[in-house]
Amino acid sequence: MIDHVRLNRYNFLIAESNSWDRRQLASMLRAAGAMNIQHAGDGSEALEAVAQQVPDIAIIGEKLAFLSGRELVSAIRDHESKPINHMPILFIVSKISRKGMTELARLGVHEVLCKPFSTKTLIDRIYWTLMVPRPFIRIRGYFGPEPRGKFWKHVVGISTRGDTSPDFLEDRAVGGPVPVHETDVIEL
Repeated sequence: MIDHVRLNRYNFLIAESNSWDRRQLASMLRAAGAMNIQHAGDGSEALEAVAQQVPDIAIIGEKLAFLSGRELVSAIRDHESKPINHMPILFIVSKISRKGMTELARLGVHEVLCKPFSTKTLIDRIYWTLMVPRPFIRIRGYFGPEPRGKFWKHVVGISTRGDTSPDFLEDRAVGGPVPVHETDVIEL
């Protein structure tokens, strides 16, 4: 996957409290060709950076000062500006459970990376996030990228995307056709 992504075309934001981790992430991105990398050491600094220049993708650590990583994701998804609230987010954790994955999916995170991970894993996740975009949806208190597979049930309270129950079909009909671009929003 790394060969198919030209990271020099994209702007990145790394929001991570640990300076060593920030440097490691930047080094991984640079090794894959990224040149435009912003750094933020805490959540409020990251939010300011996003307001000044919306990155193509944000890589957010869970343990940030002032605004935690989860609070930062919520602030981004709740933002009134479309480029900001539609920004792809990779979330980095040191450990994760099924419950934690569900919580992060409910916040509207695109991908979750659990430390330690390789440069290839990071770039693969970036590839899938940028090159295979998912439409954004707004349904039952959720706003974010359309959940994949089993997370539909846990995120939006619907058993599967293939559900043919009348309620589900009625909900889908309200939103109209599935959009082609991630920047479109399906209102369900």
